[in-house]
Amino acid sequence: MEFWQVLKNRHSVRSFDHNKKLTDEQIDKLIEAGRLAPTAGNIKDCRFFVVETQSKKEALAKTALNQEFIADAPVVIVVASDLAVCEEHYANRGMDVYSYVDAAMASQNILLAVTEMGLGAVPIGAFEESEVRDILQAGNDIRPVLIIPVGYKV
Repeated sequence: MEFWQVLKNRHSVRSFDHNKKLTDEQIDKLIEAGRLAPTAGNIKDCRFFVVETQSKKEALAKTALNQEFIADAPVVIVVASDLAVCEEHYANRGMDVYSYVDAAMASQNILLAVTEMGLGAVPIGAFEESEVRDILQAGNDIRPVLIIPVGYKV
């Protein structure tokens, strides 16, 4: 798909065919798209959590204001920032600004890759950060920024 077509075709998808799974290759390409995003000072503070376990997807849906469609997606990618890396390089500005900006740019790359691959997704920012961190079993230095359910559109 041509670049401008990808931009024009990207839209939020909240209905997924939960019977149709993504391949490991598709998931790897989406994570690679996120990794290729620019970050402040090239510090590469973004962390990507791939959730495929049904119970964890349901827990993410619950903490995200009960948005049940999250659990219907075959894969949920949580884009997070490593606050220790941000603080080490940029002190408070890194933690307060760059952590969000870097994760947003990585998420946009993932969303564009989703579109190019003929899949659907939606970025979700409404969730309880500490609960998502617990679900992912991530340390306190990890800041979940966006939840992205991904799958085949219904």
